[in-house]
Amino acid sequence: VIVSDYDRGVVTELVAKGVSRFCQKFGIPLIVDARERPLAWYKRAFGYLSLLTPNRRELSGMLGREVKTLSEIDSAAREVVEALNCDVLVTLSEHGAELFTRDGAKHRFNAKNGKPVSVSGGGDALVAAISVCLAKGVPLVDACEIAQHAAAICVGKPGTDAALAME
Repeated sequence: VIVSDYDRGVVTELVAKGVSRFCQKFGIPLIVDARERPLAWYKRAFGYLSLLTPNRRELSGMLGREVKTLSEIDSAAREVVEALNCDVLVTLSEHGAELFTRDGAKHRFNAKNGKPVSVSGGGDALVAAISVCLAKGVPLVDACEIAQHAAAICVGKPGTDAALAME
């Protein structure tokens, strides 16, 4: 299950709690595409969470401090992993992404494209591809690698467009 409402007010704390409980009850992975909400909100709203996918700005907003350098990203992501007991994939635009897992591991994924034509939809494609992979039983690290390719395909097209299986 993917939760992403672009912070438009659809996913209230009550809705988040309900989705979280449902996913936990049935053992369904829950992926949350983060927004700039405080970490305390995520902690209250999601008692169960599999993967959180903030970008650098959203990670800064969650923690209420600037997160710019790779060292700061590393420290901040590990803080979120610890607080929420979930894996965290920090998306870094043209610099790829870094996955921090509950077991303490860190995995780096390079961006798969040259210059993006349009960055709209890249994060959505990434999260969608990860969810499809997980549903098919692909391990999270491999799912993140595949998702980098899907995101690259999407941002390589004008406007918003889907990544097709043949691509």
